Amino acid sequence: YMKDKVVEIKKSSAVLGFKKTYFLGLPTVKLDTIPQKELNDKIGGIIKEVDPDILYIPYVGELNQDHRLVFEACLVSARPLGNKVKKILAYETPSGAAWGVKQFAPTAYMNITETLKDKLKAMSCYKSELKKYPHPRSLEGIIVLAKKRGSESGLLAAEAFVIIREII
Repeated sequence: YMKDKVVEIKKSSAVLGFKKTYFLGLPTVKLDTIPQKELNDKIGGIIKEVDPDILYIPYVGELNQDHRLVFEACLVSARPLGNKVKKILAYETPSGAAWGVKQFAPTAYMNITETLKDKLKAMSCYKSELKKYPHPRSLEGIIVLAKKRGSESGLLAAEAFVIIREII
């Protein structure tokens, strides 16, 4: 099962043009079984290596507990000392944010009108996570959300984020 997911992730990453993909070897849907410090250290190591200006992280209010734990680990690892992270944006996961414990209320939008087809192609590679419509994680559901977020921001298609921190 995990081997198949790794293949899907690599295919999806290639479609999106990622230079490198990191696999931490942690248990899927079981991050609550490992010490939080271990997760913090692994994510912190990646932040140190990549040295990003912007960090995109899962939304804290999601239903998926692994995503909430990753959110916390990212905040610990991206404290405003010792790295150059100037902006942290929490992204919206179709179904995770909609069915979550805290409603997703966007404060930033990114125009994806020109790249929506690439996003759909990348998601098509990730068959184990793709569902049938009307599920939000279906190809049609992704299009509907992109159009909804686009209409909120005056664009044809958009992704929405919550600004967690921005240092100007």
